[in-house]
Amino acid sequence: MARPEWRRFSAPDWRAEPWSEIEAECPGELEFSSVGYWISILSNHRSQITIWDRRGRRLAAQKNFDGMVTTTAFAADENWLFVVAKTQNSPTQIHRFALRSGLEDEVLTSEMLHFKRIVPHPDNRLLAAVDNYGVLVVIDVETMRVVNQVWIKETNSLLPEALREPMISDAMEKMMGVLTNHISAAQLEEYNRQCARHFLPKEAIHVCSFSADGKWLFCGTRCGLRGLDWSEVLRCPNMQAVPVQLSVDAEGVSLDEERDASAEHKLVYAISFDVIRQRVLFSGLEGKISFLNLKDGRAGTLLAVPGRVPLFQLALMPDRSAIAASGHRLDYRSNKRQPPHFQIWNYPALCRAAGLEH
Repeated sequence: MARPEWRRFSAPDWRAEPWSEIEAECPGELEFSSVGYWISILSNHRSQITIWDRRGRRLAAQKNFDGMVTTTAFAADENWLFVVAKTQNSPTQIHRFALRSGLEDEVLTSEMLHFKRIVPHPDNRLLAAVDNYGVLVVIDVETMRVVNQVWIKETNSLLPEALREPMISDAMEKMMGVLTNHISAAQLEEYNRQCARHFLPKEAIHVCSFSADGKWLFCGTRCGLRGLDWSEVLRCPNMQAVPVQLSVDAEGVSLDEERDASAEHKLVYAISFDVIRQRVLFSGLEGKISFLNLKDGRAGTLLAVPGRVPLFQLALMPDRSAIAASGHRLDYRSNKRQPPHFQIWNYPALCRAAGLEH
């Protein structure tokens, strides 16, 4: 197999150039720690994590998993690397790997919680995790135990709550009656617990990100951007709806106009934060980068991407000189996978064009 060729993009011209700092075979995804001292490299088969020490320019560790790694995240203080792994027929695990001497590895195992996102709080004591039903789960880093679970109540339900609840209750009663003769009591209980999470009248969370001071948790949901006061998340009763303090709806998009022009979808895929201007940047299906200024509450469009390609990843450079994004056009009428687009945009120029302070 040919040795992988790494490339990097650097200011001021942002042209790709060879990058030989790290050595890793079968690379898939790359993630830097907050300060940049560590890199985690996920293999393309998603069953191995390579941890690279940039200061020592050496391979620090290599972790293998029986299942598939779904997400990784470094702690803000760079003491830990968190890895979520899941196999088809075994519990989900969140691994806490130590990056400094004197610290110990730990793991949280859950039969029910299947995490798709995990974000460490800036104070390094808690994790915000999103499960596959879009519920927000708070985890204590020291004990690796779940301390709270909350969700965001939907604002535009297709069914009135008074009608929705009886319908779901009746359907569940009939389903449980059928399943009683086919699965064990333990399996029946687990199924019931999973359904309870699925049928909550919620806006399912897809992605989340903290403000630099940790006071806000910004959530990208299936309807838009929602801002939560972190202290309210911690005070909220377990498995109850948490109050939403900031809200910007996403633009509706029809994914297949020929089949159903009336079916509009909304989803925020990525969030970034401009610390200097206290500005939330977010992107999704609508193919644009939107903004929300925390200081004055102003919201709008920073950039409408040519062709309106949905943007799945978004990152503001530490020096605020550029925004990096990755896009992927969705085409449900074709079986051919469309290639992703990697883009770098001049952030000061975008701010000027949108009438925003850089």
